[in-house]
Amino acid sequence: MATAATTSKDGYIPDDQPRPPNTTVNNHDQPMLKLNKVAVVGKMTRYEFEKLRYKDYSEEEFKSMLRNRGSNYENLLMQHKKHVQTMEKLMEVLKQRGIEYRICTRGQSEYSKVAVDWADAIITAGGDGTFLSAASKILSRTKPLIGINTDTERSEGHLCLPAKYSHNINEALDKISQSRFRWLYRQRLRITMTGTEENFEPLENGYILQHRMRDRLQRT
Repeated sequence: MATAATTSKDGYIPDDQPRPPNTTVNNHDQPMLKLNKVAVVGKMTRYEFEKLRYKDYSEEEFKSMLRNRGSNYENLLMQHKKHVQTMEKLMEVLKQRGIEYRICTRGQSEYSKVAVDWADAIITAGGDGTFLSAASKILSRTKPLIGINTDTERSEGHLCLPAKYSHNINEALDKISQSRFRWLYRQRLRITMTGTEENFEPLENGYILQHRMRDRLQRT
């Protein structure tokens, strides 16, 4: 799996690594990636996740239920809107550049081997969790994966492009089209859980860390 990291220096790809399809090397030995078709994998925000769980609730009932559980409804909605705005901006930029795209949601059936094989590259919109989830479907070492962090205030996004590109997607794609980036080749570990499924509830990474930090502060 190859990921693109934008940089102000000349990009490079090691000679012993296979080059991703739709890429060439110019006379200065810089990588060139031409994007014609991309699969955009967006995260499912916690607001969306909870709405699916309580789809029969009215908005007021939903809001009251979250508050009774100790969750901040306004904060979840705000984070959801930020993510949606970044997704809309990404789609607008891709459309302006004449790049065909397919929208997929992390963990849903539309993000499949068919979508991965169809695309020149995969773009994730979320955080590190979305990036890793998208990577799990990529079986080729030569399929580019580009991560955009849609919540730079709460998510580190170590695997994504630098935070400044979350608000300036055009600049990131400019650098990629101008060969001003370098390839990063990453390895993955596979973990399998065995045993009885009991009280398993999906949680966002940020949500877990937030509660761990709160508990730690309460103990000190």
